[in-house]
Amino acid sequence: MKSTYDLLKNCNDAKVLSFLTSIQHRIATVEDYQLIGTESIRDLKYLYTNPIKNNHKDMVRSKAFDHTMFDSIDEYCIQKFPETAIRKCLLENYTFEVHGILPQHFEELQTFLNFTEVTKIHFQNNPTSKRFNFLRPSFYKCINNKGEKIFVVAVGCGHDYTMHYASMLQHVLDIFTVSIKVKIIRYPLAESALPIWTGLDSKIIKKDETIILGYIDEIEKEIKKKRFLEQISLHENDYYISIRYKNIKTNSIINLLGVKFSFWGDISAKITTRLCRLGAPEIIYIGKLGTLGTPDDIYKKIFAPSKFLILYHDKVVGKILNLPNKFLESHKTLDTGYHVSVPTVIEEDYVQRQITNKLSINSIDNEISQIAFSIKHFNESQTKEVSFTSLHFATDYVRRSNERAIKTNFDLSNNRTKEAIKNKKRILKDIVKILISYLETI
Repeated sequence: MKSTYDLLKNCNDAKVLSFLTSIQHRIATVEDYQLIGTESIRDLKYLYTNPIKNNHKDMVRSKAFDHTMFDSIDEYCIQKFPETAIRKCLLENYTFEVHGILPQHFEELQTFLNFTEVTKIHFQNNPTSKRFNFLRPSFYKCINNKGEKIFVVAVGCGHDYTMHYASMLQHVLDIFTVSIKVKIIRYPLAESALPIWTGLDSKIIKKDETIILGYIDEIEKEIKKKRFLEQISLHENDYYISIRYKNIKTNSIINLLGVKFSFWGDISAKITTRLCRLGAPEIIYIGKLGTLGTPDDIYKKIFAPSKFLILYHDKVVGKILNLPNKFLESHKTLDTGYHVSVPTVIEEDYVQRQITNKLSINSIDNEISQIAFSIKHFNESQTKEVSFTSLHFATDYVRRSNERAIKTNFDLSNNRTKEAIKNKKRILKDIVKILISYLETI
């Protein structure tokens, strides 16, 4: 495989083409999974059959001096895990595994997955009062049917999310020892059929509705104040909340779609593909990202990219140009140009930063370009014109290699402090104000 970072320019190379095809197929494909029995446990077993083990070499590893977060990367990773339990497991000769399975499914299927003992480790680093994005990874001390002691992280069903947690766990373990390699187990059917078995269906999404994803609570708080928008329904299942509003001036329907689990990375692409199939003509995503411009952008600048790249560490594997964007048609001055999405935080090293600099990319996250890619794929295959708008704010600055010593007030390791939350509320209010003025016109 050629070493150039832009694989899209080397599609004549059979190995490159095969590599790109496999990644793009995984991102865009949603399996039309159907229930095969009347008992839910049978269906779960079917979803989690034929697991695959990712090669450990697929995982990028980076030390603080090589990483764009510098020494904050250590704190960012450690706070995601029960450090005391990990230390104890190291002393007791546990091995370490990350599974791409929902925690509740892991607990139900522990015998099916060849575990004889499973003990959940009580750990919480995410607020429990949230309505959305609160179903997070869980941690377990386990013994399998061979008598082996294993520390298990049950993450959720997505390639990128699984690799994200595996790379962070490896980073934490590398602080203590170089002798342990994290094992990565994924379940492809559960990944590709996720929108189906989570119940993302016509009860949640109806044809011709404008879909809004992201900071739903903050958006709804402001929407409720507007007389031209009237709530007409609320529907909820185990994984989603759909809150529909009608524009009484135009009769258009706006669907605030709250997702209870993390739709990190390519999970967002699966969800988006399903939204398109259900007839959504427009998708708007409100969220956070990293700026590649200046630290002054943090919690101050609104990002609305129009061109998108997917980067797997040092390889460009997807490019999305000329995607319909109804919002930017009337808000051209907000266009921030190129954006890139990557699977994991650990891979955001100076090798990657040099590439993003060469490509004049202005912002980075894990979902935006995945959503754009799935919409592009749907539009081209179905001859549609689904529109996509991303309105985001920056929580952190991604340093260049000559900026290691630069200190910023905020980054991914401290974005839940009181000051950070205050700044987030302010910039979100600005974004929602612009969004609502747009919604009034559609």
